[in-house]
Amino acid sequence: MKISEKKEEKRSRILDAAAAVFSKEGYHQAKVEDIARIAGIGKGTIYLYFKNKRHLYYCMIKEIYDIFLESIYTQIECENDLKKALKTITEYTFDFLDSHKEMANLLINRPGTVDEDIQAWLFAQKQKIVDFLAQIIKKYADSNNCDRDFDSTLVAHCFLGALAALMAERLFGYNKIDSAKLTDKMLDIFFHGIHNSSVQV
Repeated sequence: MKISEKKEEKRSRILDAAAAVFSKEGYHQAKVEDIARIAGIGKGTIYLYFKNKRHLYYCMIKEIYDIFLESIYTQIECENDLKKALKTITEYTFDFLDSHKEMANLLINRPGTVDEDIQAWLFAQKQKIVDFLAQIIKKYADSNNCDRDFDSTLVAHCFLGALAALMAERLFGYNKIDSAKLTDKMLDIFFHGIHNSSVQV
C-alpha cells in the first residue's frame, strides 16, 4: 500500500471513530483520546490530520454531506420524471442511513452543536438540497402544465420534512417496514394527496 493510501485509510478510520464518539457523546462531551482509541491510533496522530477537535468535527460533517449530495446529484441529474427522481432520493437516503448510522444519528439528533459558523454551514447545505429539489419540482410542474400556482420551495421543504421524520423512525428502529414499500406509500400521498391516495391509513 502506498504512503498516500495509508494516510487516507487512517484518516477515514479517524472520521469513522469521530462519528461514533460524537453521535454518542455530543460535541462538547466527546474526547479526542476516545476517538483515537477507537481508531486504533495515538491521540497525537489525530493532530497530524486535523488542527483540533472542532476541525475534526467539521471535516467529518462535511465529508458525509459531500458523499451524500454528490451521489444524489449523480443519480438524478438526468432524470426528467419527478416521481422517479424523488423515489431515487428516498431509496438512496434509506440505504445511506443504513450504512452510515452514526453519522445519520449525529446529523438528525445533534446538528450544529459547535458554533454559529458550523450551524451556518449546515444550514447552507440543507438549503442546497431544498433549492435542488425545488428546481426539479418546478421543472416538472412547467413541463406538465400544472394549473395550480404552488411554491416549489415549500413543496421541497414538505418532502424533506416527511423524509427526515421517516429517517428518524428508521434510525431508532420504530419503523420496520421495507424501505421500498415505505417509499411508494410516501410518494403516493405526496403526488395524489390524502383523498386520492391508495394508501390505507
